Amino acid sequence: MKTKLLSIALGLAVFTACSNVEDEVTDTGMLELKCGVNTSVDLKATAAAPNVDDFVVTIKDGQEAVVETFDPFSSAPEQVELMAGAYTVSAYSETFTVPAFDMPVYGAEVQVDVLPGQHQTAALNCLQTNAGVAMLWTDEFKAAFTDFEAAVSQGSNALTYSKTETRTGYFAPGEVTVAITLGTAPDQATFSKTLTVNAREKVTVKPVQSDAGSGTLTIQITVNTDVTEREEIFIIGGGNGGGEPTVVTSINEDFQSGKDYDPANINGWSVAKVLGERDWQIRAFDGNLYAQASAHNGAAADYEYWLITPAIDMDAATNKILNFETAKAYWTATSSLEVFVMDGVDPTTANLEVLAPILAQESDADHTFIPSGDVDLSAQTGVKYIGFKYVAKGGASNSTTFRIDNFKFGVESSGGDNGGGTGTELLSEDFASAAGGTIVDASGTVWAGNENFPVIDRAYEAKGSVKLASSKAAGSMVSKALDLSGNGGAFTVSMKAKGWYAEDVEVIIEVGGIEKAATFTSTGKEGEFVSTSVNFTGGQANSTVTIKTSTRMYNGNEVPQRVFIDDVVISETK
Repeated sequence: MKTKLLSIALGLAVFTACSNVEDEVTDTGMLELKCGVNTSVDLKATAAAPNVDDFVVTIKDGQEAVVETFDPFSSAPEQVELMAGAYTVSAYSETFTVPAFDMPVYGAEVQVDVLPGQHQTAALNCLQTNAGVAMLWTDEFKAAFTDFEAAVSQGSNALTYSKTETRTGYFAPGEVTVAITLGTAPDQATFSKTLTVNAREKVTVKPVQSDAGSGTLTIQITVNTDVTEREEIFIIGGGNGGGEPTVVTSINEDFQSGKDYDPANINGWSVAKVLGERDWQIRAFDGNLYAQASAHNGAAADYEYWLITPAIDMDAATNKILNFETAKAYWTATSSLEVFVMDGVDPTTANLEVLAPILAQESDADHTFIPSGDVDLSAQTGVKYIGFKYVAKGGASNSTTFRIDNFKFGVESSGGDNGGGTGTELLSEDFASAAGGTIVDASGTVWAGNENFPVIDRAYEAKGSVKLASSKAAGSMVSKALDLSGNGGAFTVSMKAKGWYAEDVEVIIEVGGIEKAATFTSTGKEGEFVSTSVNFTGGQANSTVTIKTSTRMYNGNEVPQRVFIDDVVISETK
């Protein structure tokens, strides 16, 4: 570990009132700031320690307001005059907002209480806060495949790794999708998998030609870090690559075996990109998983991508009836969902026959699954596929979200089950307008609220989520008026949450004077969002739902719990 220590002294001016006369107290509190860098994530010591003099140091008060910024740190004076109170001191090597090559970022944050007449030390051991991803194109792989490249995406941002790329790309901790494309248009095949990367990791993705035959690819992933080592096997195969597809005579797919945010290419299903970088994804809500397509915040101008079933032997199938369910949200006229019978798995080359099932439409309630009705495929022969074609425009709030669930072919219809634990959704909020800051360090910008949550108190923008509360005061948000009387007044409030600290583990949901705690396991702001929910009965019409933070003890004092919130859904309990 290479460490450089710098220190500055921060003076403290405290004012008190005595006999209605305001006098300056000469007691001075001293805060010594020590900032070091630990680059031990790289075991081969190839990373040079950044110069701490060039770091940016920020001091925020208990209301999350920035009171001092030193950029660079070398410009800091010897003393800074502060009022008594609690402060958060952070240091970082540079701003990191989108994925970038060769950009490891180091940072740390500590909380300190500045008191008169006492000497305080704030030691910041700056560790790498982002994760590296590198591609290792071996000579054997290059010999097996002539044209190839990889794209590693996170949200709407992506880095492209050409076949000559040797640099390491850096991403925020969380999920990334690795997509490897073989061949050239129009004969391309793209295979993808979602991985979770952590701060202080360097993940190496090594594509290896498999012994399983043409069109199958095995990806070995190893991690170079001083704290964790793992190996993941990424097997890419099926009809897309030219090998023989697995042929079935019936399909009963509820997507429950998938994982939230993974591509929907599970159980023999495949995904195909025609325009844009997106794939159909597995998404989860309240224990139910389904396939979802959206172009919200997409970087491309236009999107077309497909979700395709396994190959079906229509000659051997005994019950050629198809049914499934779709749901929609955020309707826009420029988006569409169509369903086709295909005689090949590649939508750019297959012959397509459009089907006419019932699909979720603009007039349907958002997030409500609509049965397709039975679609008769008795006239089909040979090996066929069923393809769902999604078309949309990129950009913010410019596309319809479509969902597919409970796909059945050759299976008797169950009669319209919506596949989830909840009924009609009454409110759904993804906080797309809270775009400032990051999901690990909310901005100082107070979220203005919206139609769903018009009343806001200390909710801060956090890159598509919100952080409730500051270090000194609780936070809350109040929903619009809702009719909670449906289904006998039983309703559920669900969301994804994570604490600022590991000790921040709950939010309070209040409806009609009744409070319930939505608890969750927190690993701190660098961790992952987790799902939590509470159920209510006795719901009334024209009711509001308040989501607010609670308190916990810290050094003998009661302090607010600070919690990140995302994907709030209020729905009738099924």
